[in-house]
Amino acid sequence: MTASWPKLTLGQLRLLLAAVETGSVGAAARRLGLTQSGASQALAALEKGLGVELLVRTRGGVTATAIAEALLADAADAVAAVDRIAARARAASGRPERPLRIAAIPSIAERALPGWCRRLRQLAPTLVTGAFEGGHGEVGDWVARGLADIAVTSVVPEGLPSVALRPEALLVVGRRDDPDLWPASLPVALLARRPLVLAGGCEPVVEPLLGGGAVPRTGDITTAGLATALEMVRQGQGLTLFAETSFPRGDMDGLTIRPLDPPVTRTLHLVFRAETAEGGVVDLLLRVLEDEGWRAAGHKPD
Repeated sequence: MTASWPKLTLGQLRLLLAAVETGSVGAAARRLGLTQSGASQALAALEKGLGVELLVRTRGGVTATAIAEALLADAADAVAAVDRIAARARAASGRPERPLRIAAIPSIAERALPGWCRRLRQLAPTLVTGAFEGGHGEVGDWVARGLADIAVTSVVPEGLPSVALRPEALLVVGRRDDPDLWPASLPVALLARRPLVLAGGCEPVVEPLLGGGAVPRTGDITTAGLATALEMVRQGQGLTLFAETSFPRGDMDGLTIRPLDPPVTRTLHLVFRAETAEGGVVDLLLRVLEDEGWRAAGHKPD
């Protein structure tokens, strides 16, 4: 009799490990350059193939079931073994042994980076990419320390080359019944007298609007993600700010969006290590960004 083996893929195992590590299917998807819906479908297929529930899903994220905890070590061993095989094959063929590590702020990591990575792999099929998510100050520091090769951030560490991307308007989000948000546009001074709910890591962008932190603020709240910031605004905890092109398209029930007057923009930068640029991959990524309208064609690195 022929044994019936469950159908599972290396990608599914990577997703399972990433979801358990991050506590979020969305974060796992961004790390692996996938859409959240695609990641959810792959994990559901893995559970169906194995015939067991692997993840407990709640509004706060996901946690591993007891059976998943028992399988994690074997899953990690399987992924590591395949990675070793791939690394040896890449070394034998002269290709890089590790992925191109791209770090980005949450809005870019969630909304734009997966598409950039897919486009990079179309242009260079042998290129392997890895994605990290962090705050504006963190991701640039990771490049400076050699933990990432490229970062997308508004904070450029001293001594690293960078390319400025297109400016993005900052928009204010508040409750629809908030009288301060009834005008068509809002004065910047409003931000100084209202509590702000900010997604973690965006302080370097917002602080200059508030006097550079010269006056201590005690009512502000920092959250780990964009969705939480929106929910806290909906609950009346304060206002929040988002860049125009990274504005969430999710549930805006009870919320309204207003521009600032005068307009306020942020400028993101592509920050990278010199040795990364020498390999040609930065030019390849800049080509992708030009095609998608993120920067002016022909702009040279600083």
